[in-house]
Amino acid sequence: MFNVILGYIILIAGTAVLWLPLCILGLINARWSVTLGDGIFHIWAKLFLLCLKVTYEIAGLENLDPKRNYVICSNHRSHMDGPLLLASLWPGFSYVMKKSLAVIPFWGWALWAMGNVPIVRHDPGDSRRGMSDAAKKVRQGRNVLVFPEGTRSPTGEMLPFKKGAAVLAIEAQAPVLPVSISGTRDILPKKSLRPRPGRAKIVIGKPLETAGMTYDDRNRLNDLIREAIEINYEGPLIRNKK
Repeated sequence: MFNVILGYIILIAGTAVLWLPLCILGLINARWSVTLGDGIFHIWAKLFLLCLKVTYEIAGLENLDPKRNYVICSNHRSHMDGPLLLASLWPGFSYVMKKSLAVIPFWGWALWAMGNVPIVRHDPGDSRRGMSDAAKKVRQGRNVLVFPEGTRSPTGEMLPFKKGAAVLAIEAQAPVLPVSISGTRDILPKKSLRPRPGRAKIVIGKPLETAGMTYDDRNRLNDLIREAIEINYEGPLIRNKK
């Protein structure tokens, strides 16, 4: 229990002390906000995991070339996935996130200031606009993270993949970096606010090139993304419905 309390103190302190300046800086110079924010979020995530006694192993870092820009695609099991990716992947990245998160005081505002892309998942028009904005960021030199399942699985099974990540990568003509996360559901299940100490595993797969692909290739690329994540995922699977 002490570790959980300490972890939430880090979360609240980070929100109040560190993330508010990002909101202000974002209004002055967006590039400074993103650069500073990457470092802050990276250090914050490591401290957060340390306090909660959450450890991880990571494989495949050789597949992440810091000189290239990627659409990062990961499976999604837990709210712990975000901190793990922030702690383990460098350089930083922007999220495609639910728009409801962007209005959370301080925390959501800081996410907005760092250039994360808020979308309304159930609004096709808003989702398309958001994905186009994300593709523009990738073309301008920013990594963007998408959870293709769209939400956390309540059972631990891998859900069907939505096609937005594939469309984003094709529009940006950027490689997809598949990332498989295992173990986080045991650490922090969906609908739980009490994380448990544990160990997670992160595997970075080989990039999937999209050069020359068109919108008509979106289904094929979506299947390739899922297959690449499945290969290194340790957990139950369910197939996409045809």
